[in-house]
Amino acid sequence: AQLALFASLRARSLEIEREVAERWREAAPVSSVPVALNDWIRRVALDWPLAACGTARGGLVLADLSSGDMLACAQDAHPSVVDTPEVRSAMRELHGEYDGNGVLSVALCGSRVASAGREGGVRLWRLDGDELVPTAELNVGALASSLLLPAGEEGPLWASFLDGSLCRWSSLGGEEPSLVVSCSAAALAAACCAPLELVAAATSAGEVELFSTRDGSPRGCWAPPEVGSARSVAFVRGEEEGWSVVVGGADGS
Repeated sequence: AQLALFASLRARSLEIEREVAERWREAAPVSSVPVALNDWIRRVALDWPLAACGTARGGLVLADLSSGDMLACAQDAHPSVVDTPEVRSAMRELHGEYDGNGVLSVALCGSRVASAGREGGVRLWRLDGDELVPTAELNVGALASSLLLPAGEEGPLWASFLDGSLCRWSSLGGEEPSLVVSCSAAALAAACCAPLELVAAATSAGEVELFSTRDGSPRGCWAPPEVGSARSVAFVRGEEEGWSVVVGGADGS
């Protein structure tokens, strides 16, 4: 009887997996609205079931998507607007002609949260009860376009910046980055792949530049045809073909 029960549960589990995969292939996932804020959400980072949201007013919200609860909020984490010629120019490069204000980037891993705003640098937070407590401020003058916390509660922080730099902090105490590499143009997005020991930067020149996560040495450069600026980048693992690098362009491709 137990064997029959286990076989039935396993068959149902496989059926659910097939149904979910089919919905994604047909672009028909099941949608819901677990959390609704009173501000526009500009950036989101996920570590299921948690979500960190950066808002248009500069706030930072941590929510539980499984329950719909808002766990903590730092309303004044970052300024909504910094009205200087340098920041206006950087926002045009990052967002194009429409800039919705607010937080530039967020990252989340467990109780750790990283956020970046228009004032420059990166702020680090930790969930403590029902509060987001600031733990460090990384005073880098450039504006961060992307933040990554790829390797657990005590792992490193990666950040890409609009001055073309890509930085890693191995320990997060507010000190200088342990590794800095330079891209050929402004880095608009970044992605990290721990199994390949690679970090990728998507640049305003329309290229994806790859670097070693060990020593920052260049590992390749890919220029997709006619994408304009490379706005997003990700590592994707296929079932048979191994790892691929996927890039989203300013032309919508």
